[in-house]
This record gives sequence, C-alpha cells and structure tokens, in this order.
Amino acid sequence: MAEELLVKHLSGSRRDEEESFRAFPLRIGRAEECGLRFDPERDAKVSAVHAEIRRDEGGGFVVVDLGSTNGILLDGRRVEGSSPLPRQAVLEVGEGGPRLRLRMVDAASGISFAPFRQHAAAPTPPKPLVATEVERPAYAPAPSSGSRLAVLALVVGGLLALAGVLAYALQAR
Repeated sequence: MAEELLVKHLSGSRRDEEESFRAFPLRIGRAEECGLRFDPERDAKVSAVHAEIRRDEGGGFVVVDLGSTNGILLDGRRVEGSSPLPRQAVLEVGEGGPRLRLRMVDAASGISFAPFRQHAAAPTPPKPLVATEVERPAYAPAPSSGSRLAVLALVVGGLLALAGVLAYALQAR
C-alpha cells in the first residue's frame, strides 16, 4: 500500500507551511541531505541530522532519534531511540523546537491533497516569525466564546432555581 505523509508545520521558521512525502526513509534536520529540512539559523533546536521516519518490519512506520542533542517528542512524550508512529501525531523536533502535525494516509484512497503540496527538491524559503506571535500548543485550543456563554447560562440558571426553591420554602412557613 502506497502511503503518503502529510506534514503541517505548527511552529518554527516554517510555521503554517504544508508538504507531503512518499519516499521513506525520510531524514529530518537542518542538513541539505534531509528531505524534511529546517532553517539552520532560525531553528537552532534542530540538529543537522536529527531524526528519521522509516518503515518497520510490520509495514507501519517508526520515528527514530538519530542521536540528536535536543531529542524528539511524539505527542508530548520524549522518544528514547525509536517509537511507533501513529497515523496522526504531533512531533516536536528538539524540546522547545519546531512542532509538526503528521498524518499518514493511503495515497490511493482518493483523498484530496489540495491543501498540501508535493515536496519539491529545493524547499521554499521559510517565512519570518513575527515577534508578537503567541504559539498555542496543538493540544490546548483557545476557549471559545460559545463555551463561556454556556457555562454562564448554567450558573445563572442554577442561581435562579436556587432562588425559586428558597422563595417557596419561605412561603411555606
């Protein structure tokens, strides 16, 4: 089964960029030999040859730390050596380094890859980060105003019900 790795850069010098890969093993790092490359100057937490995504014996995928200085985190947990790669995951390249959302899909399934571009030989220049940007962890979305209103409505409703019960109790005396 031909599989494709879809990558969305959640943080780092390539934030908001998307790309896809079909050739494995896939080296990750700052060196020119890496298929998934980071900016050598702006992504200092990433080693020259940091990690690799490769097939395992069972046909799945594993992520392997290639002796990097800052390690790798898979869904928030540090990887020691190698770890099975789930079909969807967040990979942090170097503790405090760039975060990637990874999604493995069947390339022949007919899923539209319109938002993802095919990986080119030369990576596009990274976007500059704006000093005022605030990054949110992928696992902690901002609270929505709808959920705040729902909580407020529950509190007000509870207070009104309590007031009604108290008023009834006082009249019964």
